[in-house]
Amino acid sequence: MTARSRNHIGSPGLLLTELLLLATTASVLLGFTRLFADDSWRRPIFLAALIAHGTALVLRRLPVSAAATVPVHLGIGIVTLSSLFYRSTTNFGFPTRTTLDLARSELDVAFTEFPDAVAPTAALTGFVLLASAAIWVIVLIADTAAFRVKSIVQALLPMVAALVFIAALGDDSQRYELTALAMAAGLAFAIAHRVFVQLDGITWLGSTLEARTAVGRGAAAVAFVAAVFALSTVPLVPDAEQSLVDLDSGSVGDPGRVVISPLVDIRQRIVQQQDVEVFQVRSQERTYYRLTSLDAFDGTVWRSRADYSGADGELDATTVSNYRADTVAQHFRIEALAAVWLPAAYQPVRIANVSGADVSWEADSSTLIVDADYQDSDGIEYTIESAVPRFTSGLLTTVGTTVPVDLARFTELPDDFSPTATELAQQIVARHEGPYAQALALQNWFRAEFTYSTDVTAGHSSDRIEDFLTSRIGYCEQFAGSFAAMARSLGIPARVAVGFTPGDFDPADPTLYRVRGEHAHAWPEIYLDGAGWVAFEPTPGRGAPGAEEYTGVPEQQDETGPSEAADPNLSDVLPPFPDPFAGDQAFADPDPLGALAETATGRGAFETTGLDVPWRLIAALTGVIAVVLVGFALVPVIGRRRRRARFDHLDDPRRRHALLAWNHVADVLAPLGLTPAPNETAGEFAARATGRVGARQELERLATLITGARFAADPPDETTIDEIATAVAIIERAVRSRTTRWQRIRAEYDPRRLAAQI
Repeated sequence: MTARSRNHIGSPGLLLTELLLLATTASVLLGFTRLFADDSWRRPIFLAALIAHGTALVLRRLPVSAAATVPVHLGIGIVTLSSLFYRSTTNFGFPTRTTLDLARSELDVAFTEFPDAVAPTAALTGFVLLASAAIWVIVLIADTAAFRVKSIVQALLPMVAALVFIAALGDDSQRYELTALAMAAGLAFAIAHRVFVQLDGITWLGSTLEARTAVGRGAAAVAFVAAVFALSTVPLVPDAEQSLVDLDSGSVGDPGRVVISPLVDIRQRIVQQQDVEVFQVRSQERTYYRLTSLDAFDGTVWRSRADYSGADGELDATTVSNYRADTVAQHFRIEALAAVWLPAAYQPVRIANVSGADVSWEADSSTLIVDADYQDSDGIEYTIESAVPRFTSGLLTTVGTTVPVDLARFTELPDDFSPTATELAQQIVARHEGPYAQALALQNWFRAEFTYSTDVTAGHSSDRIEDFLTSRIGYCEQFAGSFAAMARSLGIPARVAVGFTPGDFDPADPTLYRVRGEHAHAWPEIYLDGAGWVAFEPTPGRGAPGAEEYTGVPEQQDETGPSEAADPNLSDVLPPFPDPFAGDQAFADPDPLGALAETATGRGAFETTGLDVPWRLIAALTGVIAVVLVGFALVPVIGRRRRRARFDHLDDPRRRHALLAWNHVADVLAPLGLTPAPNETAGEFAARATGRVGARQELERLATLITGARFAADPPDETTIDEIATAVAIIERAVRSRTTRWQRIRAEYDPRRLAAQI
């Protein structure tokens, strides 16, 4: 190692460039806040990145080759990650079999959860371990490209790939701020790299023009990578707003808010959070617990736009049934719903004893939510009195067919709604008259002809409905969404209700029901003149309590048998349910719900961006692949430009032409693995190449001519230029006769050539 290179290794400019690369990595890592719901990932991931950069810095300063440092760097990574995640199982920091078994187990969980996990999701150890390992490899690639290959673009490509992955899978929080921060850090690194590494520490005062050119090239490189990042990912990621529900508040000065449609994340509740207790209910009667209803279908998603106002005491309803309704009082405690909704039996008429938040009410959909000052309803207790309708088939058969003008919107469908679904709906109800009989026929057809399974693609768009009608396999999202859309195609007002089945009663307290994620459910409601909104149950294995008389479906909340419930005559053997509106307290017991079991996951586990993970994963991988391909495509362009730039300072065109010819020879010899070393003379390189190429006379003569063109006082004459051209042509033919097309292509796109010195 020369004195100059030793001085360069310890130069302040190089250290600044290394620190800026570390800053770029850190700015990219901040994007993980868009993937994880808690902060437990930060310490291991940031420590892994810091140690990885430190390891690369130290190894680069040792007198060993780059090839030798790679396995050492990766080995240190294994030890580091083992110590960060499983320190108690290591032996002096080195992983043991127990360490590997634990890691394998954590990764198995991560791979199992990944298809259903939607950001921001719980920071499972397997997820964080995978991210830390990926960052370790990214740092190794970026450091090697930056300080050994000396390529700005190649150094930034791994960081851009990580940004692509986060952008495609993460939620929308701080999307632009974090991306701008990462790009700013990358730009600062590119400028410093160009000034202090590629141009060997030029000074602003000593070489102003060259410094400005370097800055411009560095900035252009980062700008180009940023453009590739944007163009390769943004068009591929589905529109997040397709999954949103717009909640307008009637509160003065409150602009309202937009939240995720509860129908979009229902599969995550059923599958991913199936054992999580989301709320408890004290009730003497089993009911479905309804969150809200969705009244608009745009061909992609069911959603609603509701106008909320403050709720306290009596709750007015816009549609009231003329049929008998029983009063049902229930006391709720929300534990881990992680949403703005307040569940209630349909149709709520009074609310009392609310603790933990202010509440708003929307009459058209009979929906209760927490006010905008609250992120979700977790931790809230309240008592609800509902008027639960008692429909009979005989009475529903006599309803009219008139659709009120103000409910005409509940029959609207997009213009391009599936003609297949419309035609099929008409065939199913062809022999039935009246909206009740047609809705019942549609329900029974689904229950008889379809199979319940969550092992299907999520979604309820028009295309997904056609797939569902073909495969005849799905879960409540498809059953409810398809039923409601097909009912609308028949002119029957319909909407989709989202909520939960009754849950499981506590054996020690048969009036206490524990509702978990697996009880999440969706069902259609149709409007019948005089009866109001009537729930139907097209999903096999599900049945609403108290609805069997008119639906013909017994109570059930799973596909295997009847709901696990208390004695149907529970009210006959238990003392009367206390009137929650008779006094200040809802229950004589100061803690009516008893001790709550701790949930297995933290807050935020149910929050989603509303985008199906498979599509986002496809977008992420497509973007990463696009960035990598662009990077490789740029290798020959950048390499030639860099090598040509070495002679831009030459004023004489013949001297420049001669040196560019030698530059071309280096490109020609690359497929044979021949690359000029940094301190190798033209004669030494020619002598080394002779054994591989032949053309000894031409190589030696060319080296002599190039040396003269480079160092002689007078530039080469025309005769010398012609002689150089002849020698280059002979050498090129000799190389082509000894190499295959694949060897030449591989050499053309080999990023190591960017470090070639001519």
